[in-house]
Amino acid sequence: MGGTQGTGKTSALRFISLASVQQETAPAIVIYDAENEFTNLCTIPSSEKSKKTMEKYGLDTSHNHNIQQI
Repeated sequence: MGGTQGTGKTSALRFISLASVQQETAPAIVIYDAENEFTNLCTIPSSEKSKKTMEKYGLDTSHNHNIQQI
């Protein structure tokens, strides 16, 4: 998704991500955030299984202190 700053890309991506993700069938979602727009991702509900998988592959979960199980 591309566009000029302040046009709602971040809000749209958050909405689409949450609306389309179902834990049982969802693929992984990776967001490359070059401008630090996604600073509150730890508030998005996730599962303990997701956290363990991230840790297994060495992905940082230190910011997920508010991880919420679905």
